[in-house]
Amino acid sequence: MTRTALCILGLSLSIGFSPLGAAEPDVPSLYVDYSSRPNPDHLLAYDLSIIHGTADADLAAGHRLGNEYLAYLSLVEIADDAGYRDQALAKGVKPILKNPLWNSDLADPADPKWRAFVIETLARPAVEKGFDGFFLDTIDSIRLLESLSPDRAESARAGLIELIRELKKTFPGKRLVMNRGFDLTDELGKGIVDGILVESVFQTFDPESREYRQVEPQQTRSLVAQVRKAAASGLPVYAVDYLPPTAPHDEIAKAAKELRAIGAVPFLTTPDLNGTVVGGGEVARRVLVLYGYDPKEAETHRIWPADTTTHAILQMPLEWMGYEVDYHNVSDGVPAADLGAEYAGVILDEELEFPFRLENGFADWV
Repeated sequence: MTRTALCILGLSLSIGFSPLGAAEPDVPSLYVDYSSRPNPDHLLAYDLSIIHGTADADLAAGHRLGNEYLAYLSLVEIADDAGYRDQALAKGVKPILKNPLWNSDLADPADPKWRAFVIETLARPAVEKGFDGFFLDTIDSIRLLESLSPDRAESARAGLIELIRELKKTFPGKRLVMNRGFDLTDELGKGIVDGILVESVFQTFDPESREYRQVEPQQTRSLVAQVRKAAASGLPVYAVDYLPPTAPHDEIAKAAKELRAIGAVPFLTTPDLNGTVVGGGEVARRVLVLYGYDPKEAETHRIWPADTTTHAILQMPLEWMGYEVDYHNVSDGVPAADLGAEYAGVILDEELEFPFRLENGFADWV
């Protein structure tokens, strides 16, 4: 086997491995990050990411890899800290009730002003930015609205159904993934919803006690049955369970395995939903290339990164795959002992020659 082939093989083995919770080859993966600036490496590493439509994110880079991005949309609630709250009020949207658990307002889905605001002010800009669809959240809040205001129950439910249909009609070809809403799928009919997401199937976080805990068995059984039914119907199902970042590796592995076993694509994170990948650490999206020679020991060799075989043959494919390529001239000495988890692998350039005085040091480093 040639040295070049050996180097490429080593890189393939390196980048083919990903930490638990990160995207694995040929296995669908999910990532959720509601922060204003999601981790760009994570956005490249996962097949489907759910982020805010206003987030600072380069969607084009992920699209080149075949990744998809859903913009977060709240269909019933207006969060207390929502950046569009004042804008909604100025458009004539009048909240009708309060959700005491989250200190948020409940909008009336039957209100044409609210539906128009969601579609034109929240959804359309996301489509123009290049989002592939929407994650429809707070759908379950319709039950709270129905319990607090029974006289509005029928019209609110009908309004919610109409809002979801309007989104599909206004933005054909865009994916709609609902947060739960299992009971709405039949009413909506086929071809409207493109997936279901469910939270806290096996593991959850209690906001009152501020503790992570297992979900009550009866509730888990109910959710598992609904997930399996949805998956059997052909709908993609995604699941977000909550674990502490310090959870033991075997516990994390078990949680992911349980969710996949019921037909769901798992994402294990913290309740902040700020992109933390429990058990995943950093996503490796960098590659280090060793090149060069000892000018005292060789006559002519490639001096600059742009002159290397790696740059000529592998640079473009690696960048297309979402990797950043760094070059290190071996005549500058041995690299840092710990490259960090962001590095997926090391390439030894075709014409690389280690300086004799540093051979042992590089051998130990590798």
